[in-house]
Amino acid sequence: MRKTALFILLAWGWARAAHAAPTTWRQLAPGLGYAKISISAINGGGALHAFRIDPARYRIDTLLARDAGMTTATARALAERTRAWIVVNGGFFGEDLKPLGLRIQGGRERNPMRAVSWWSIFYIHNGRPAIATRGDFPAGQEIQMAVQSGPRLVVSGAIPALKPGPSLRSAIGITHEGEIVLAVTEGALVETRTLAELFRKSTAAGGLNCPNAINLDGGGSTQLYAKVRDFRLDLPGITPVTDVVAVFPR
Repeated sequence: MRKTALFILLAWGWARAAHAAPTTWRQLAPGLGYAKISISAINGGGALHAFRIDPARYRIDTLLARDAGMTTATARALAERTRAWIVVNGGFFGEDLKPLGLRIQGGRERNPMRAVSWWSIFYIHNGRPAIATRGDFPAGQEIQMAVQSGPRLVVSGAIPALKPGPSLRSAIGITHEGEIVLAVTEGALVETRTLAELFRKSTAAGGLNCPNAINLDGGGSTQLYAKVRDFRLDLPGITPVTDVVAVFPR
C-alpha cells in the first residue's frame, strides 16, 4: 500500500509538472512583453514578474544613485527622475553604501571590477547581451553597459551548483533569441534553484526560455518599478539601493 500511495503521489507530481500552464506574454509595446508567473515558495505562494525586452528596440543601462545626488535611491525614484520605462535593482553594495563590482554606464566604467570567484558580469557589447566570468569578459572592448553580480543561475542551458537559501530575488537572463529578461519575485521567499529552473524552462512549460541567467542583488534590495503606456507596476523594496538596471525606449 505504501508503494502504491508513493507511486500515485509521484505520478500526480509528474503530471502536474508536465501540464504546467505556458507562460503568456502580454505585449506592452513593440518588442516589450510582460508576464506574471505563479510560483510555489518557502512561505506560500508567490509571483514572478518578468519583462522580455528586444535590445534592438530598447536601451538597457545601469543608473547610479549618486548621479541623482543621492547615496541610495529607490527604483521608482530613479525611474521617475530619468523617465525609464522599467527599473530593477542592480548589483551588490557595501556597508559604506557604494556599489561592489563592475558597473559600466553609457560605455563608461563607473565602478571597477571586483575579484569574487562566484560573481560574473551581464553586459551589452555591440548591441548584444551576454554573461561572462571575469576571465572571459572582453575587457578593453567597447561595452555599452555592464553589471557584476552573482551567482549565475543558468549557464548554456545548465543549472550549476547553487547554495540553498530562501529570499526575495531579482535576476536578468538572455533568451535563445537574444532578448533580455528582467524578473523580480513578489510576496514569497524563493530558493535560488527555483528561480534558475524558471529561467531555464521553455515558455511552453511555464518558464522564461533563458539558457543563460544571473542573479542580481536580492533580499531587501529586491524592487521594481515599471510604467509603460497604460501599464504600471510598483514593487518597492525594503531598502533603497546604490544602482539599478533600467530600460529606455530608443
